[in-house]
Amino acid sequence: MFDYSPYVPYVVVWLITAKCNLNCEHCYAKQFLRINELNLREKLRLADEIGELGVSWVAISGGEPLISSDTFPVIKKLRDYGVGVSISTNATIVNDAIARELSRLDVYVYVSIDGPMNVHDKIRGLGTFSRVIRFINTLKKWDVRFGTVMAVGKYNYKYVKDYLEIAKNIGANSISIIPIMPSKRPVTKKYSISSKEYVKTIKAAEEFANENRLLVSLWCTPFAPLITKSNYIGYYSCRIYDIIDIDPSGRLLACDVTGIPVAETRGKTLAKAIIEYQNNPFIKNIVNPPNLPEKCLKCELLDYCRGGCFARALAEKGDPNAGDPLCPLISNLREDFC
Repeated sequence: MFDYSPYVPYVVVWLITAKCNLNCEHCYAKQFLRINELNLREKLRLADEIGELGVSWVAISGGEPLISSDTFPVIKKLRDYGVGVSISTNATIVNDAIARELSRLDVYVYVSIDGPMNVHDKIRGLGTFSRVIRFINTLKKWDVRFGTVMAVGKYNYKYVKDYLEIAKNIGANSISIIPIMPSKRPVTKKYSISSKEYVKTIKAAEEFANENRLLVSLWCTPFAPLITKSNYIGYYSCRIYDIIDIDPSGRLLACDVTGIPVAETRGKTLAKAIIEYQNNPFIKNIVNPPNLPEKCLKCELLDYCRGGCFARALAEKGDPNAGDPLCPLISNLREDFC
């Protein structure tokens, strides 16, 4: 049956620009560089509609959102509606004016840290780690709440405890880990972590979290309870239907990693675009997946996990419902890894 009333997502993830001042090879947002980015007027209209719909939170991402002159006008518009806002940044653009505005608008900031200095600089560029630390000190000066995020891959997963120690010592309000995601850009697969490596990462994070009584969030890891039962490890499932991703041109995506457009906001209201989104066959098959692997169907996490990350399954197996390649059940890891 076709649904003619839009549901209201709890979170909108908005890639406000694909442009960036760095050139990280593992970045999946580069796939959006060639599309026609919304202009400021269009972005403000979209922000109005997000606020009018009653969305609770907008997570602004990129690219690097702090290099766009449109970012703060959009944030101000969202905050006028009472929408909570976070921003993800590589934290290399350091000045008091930015920190002061983030503080004034009560924006939560996610800062990328991919390991100790030598590892982070190898991934993101020489001198970037020092700039990140200066950025964080500036945020603290202006009482801006911030969290850290480690994009963990084949070349840095062994340094997860170093990252967690850094995050603890700098006083991060939240600490997160996300596996590097394979995308349409073939080079990203070179950096993607294996299931075995990611299980080791989770085990190391669990040990650190338990010892230090620190909450560590695992993004895009709905199968986490198969590996850890720690009360200090958080996780979520993106198949629960409460998040919508929007790309720089205003398209609603199945996922920002896949880049698969499902509905346009140009030429129609956001409410109409959401109706198209929720009635799209691909989205319906993600939310209520048919034909999952037998291992998923027998798993205790089925109702919550629903087959895990469909973007990884699509990238590596060509089928969004083939089972999450990072899940130890799907990857056939021995039981002693879990």
